[in-house]
Amino acid sequence: MSNEPKLDQVDENAESADNTEATEQSSEATTLSRAERRRQNSGGKAQPKGTGNAAPENLFNKPASTVTASNPERVAIIKQQIEQFTSNCGKTNGISKEVRQGSAALVLAVRNLVTLEGADLKTAFTYFYKAIKECKNGAFDKALIYRFVDAIESKNDRNGFVKFTNLMVKYARLEDPTTIHNNTDVEYSLSFIKNKAVQKQLAGLFAK
Repeated sequence: MSNEPKLDQVDENAESADNTEATEQSSEATTLSRAERRRQNSGGKAQPKGTGNAAPENLFNKPASTVTASNPERVAIIKQQIEQFTSNCGKTNGISKEVRQGSAALVLAVRNLVTLEGADLKTAFTYFYKAIKECKNGAFDKALIYRFVDAIESKNDRNGFVKFTNLMVKYARLEDPTTIHNNTDVEYSLSFIKNKAVQKQLAGLFAK
């Protein structure tokens, strides 16, 4: 499964990242589909590692590169990725090309969101929160969100994606958001983010 998509980091110094994100998104969706076919052809067994363009494993084991300067275009990309997920994955619970693409887009959105700081992080977080509330019985139904989660090869990356998405879905479903702290350890749920500044700011965005 070495060619499967990852929650890999955004290179903060890559000025061309914003202009190529759509291409990356399409590529990761294709990878997701190929990974699924490989598992089927191999009887569900893992494929040899060290091939293709797979990103390094366990990316959340080291501090993530973060974007400290305001970048509205990067936030806009995250919004587009979330919109692609809600649009593609709210229509059906089947296995189709558009569902695979939408699922890959959500992985990208989470990956990108946890590299932001400051006002951009708050904006992206708020948009994600509202999208979940609006589509809680559609794309963000728990039965639909994780259909392709096994395609994220690294266990740490996969756990990070699941922890963050679970936390956001739970938070968005509460009538009183402040009760999230009654039976949920927000800081633990965000512990996969090794950049302490991002982790602290994200934790502070959950109402108290």
